[in-house]
Amino acid sequence: MVASAQIEAYSNLSSDNIQIEYISSKLVDEFTARDIVELADKVTMIPLYPGHPIDIRLVADKPDDIGNSQVVGVHTDLVRFAGVSEGDTVDVYWLDSENLASPAQKIASNAKILKVTDEKNVSITEATNIARSAAASAAQSPLHSKRK
Repeated sequence: MVASAQIEAYSNLSSDNIQIEYISSKLVDEFTARDIVELADKVTMIPLYPGHPIDIRLVADKPDDIGNSQVVGVHTDLVRFAGVSEGDTVDVYWLDSENLASPAQKIASNAKILKVTDEKNVSITEATNIARSAAASAAQSPLHSKRK
C-alpha cells in the first residue's frame, strides 16, 4: 500500500488517497501495510508521500469524534492565543495582516483544540509551569551582591 497523493499528518486514510502498488522488496518489511483493510478507519501520524510504502507503525485508529475532519496546526502569537485550552471548541478567523481594516474571515467553525504548544512542541501548560518554577527558584535564590 502506498499513498496515491501527498497526505498531510492526521488525515483520514481511504481508498481516495491510498492505493495498491507493486514496489521493490527492498522497500518492504514486516511493518509495511499490504492490504487496504490494515488502513481502514485509520489516520496518519506523519505526512505521507506519493508512491512511498505506508508503515503501519505510523498510523493510528481514527478517533470517534474526528469524523471526516482534517487536523491542522495553526501558528499564532500569545496575544491571539487568548488562553484556549485542550478540548476547547473555537471558531477560527483569518486576519489580513496587510489590510488590517478589512474584516476577519471565518475559516473554521466549532474547531476542537487538540493541543496547545510552543514552537518546540512543548505544551503551553508545561512551559508555563516550567516558567513559574524558574521564577519561583529565582525569587528564592540569595543575592550575590549587596548594595553599599
